[in-house]
Amino acid sequence: MVHEDTMQTPRAGGVRNYRIVSSPILDASGEITAAIEMVEDITERLSLDAQFRQAQKMEAVGRLAGGVAHDFNNMLGVIIGYTELAMDQVDSAQPLFAHLHEIRKAAGRSADLTRQLLAFARKQTVAPRVLDLNKTVEEMLKMLRSLIGEDINLTWLPGAGMWPVKVDPSQIDQIMANLCANARDAIADVGKITIETHSVTFDEPIVPTIWGLSPRVRVVGCERQRLRHGQGDIG
Repeated sequence: MVHEDTMQTPRAGGVRNYRIVSSPILDASGEITAAIEMVEDITERLSLDAQFRQAQKMEAVGRLAGGVAHDFNNMLGVIIGYTELAMDQVDSAQPLFAHLHEIRKAAGRSADLTRQLLAFARKQTVAPRVLDLNKTVEEMLKMLRSLIGEDINLTWLPGAGMWPVKVDPSQIDQIMANLCANARDAIADVGKITIETHSVTFDEPIVPTIWGLSPRVRVVGCERQRLRHGQGDIG
């Protein structure tokens, strides 16, 4: 009878997992005299399986978050619409107008959060528009700090005199979230992530080294991640 089992063995840097298949060798009387064993290292396969299951869970969570954000965004549209109608009917000198204005601002900020959730869930139609990159990144800082956790310090260094860019804000959200998530995963313990923006003009000498660029291309928003682990810098 073939017997199959698994075992773990401590190794430097972690634990290795093995699959062992044993097949007995019998003599003429049916007694076991020896055995043939096949040992397979399945550590990487188990790791990939775990990553795949985690990816499936995250995809399901993303779909759920996208659905909730979509419904919530519709309700916010109603709140914003009726608030603006009320503001049109109230004198701006009245105290009620200031209260309505605060409701409109709060609903607008909530709409920005749902836009970010929809962007992460990839359920939002791409709609490029001209925007201030520094302002767009700054509006994400609170969410990014929640994403990377309390053990990692997030430093924001906006560049002065930034050129406007035409891009879908949700794409900026995705880029920043992915950069910060990757930086967080690269830091084992306490660390630091620095986001910095500035404008760059690529001239003739550097163009051949970067695929897809033409001379005098202006690039805005070169975000840089600086990771600190212990006393050294990573990246």
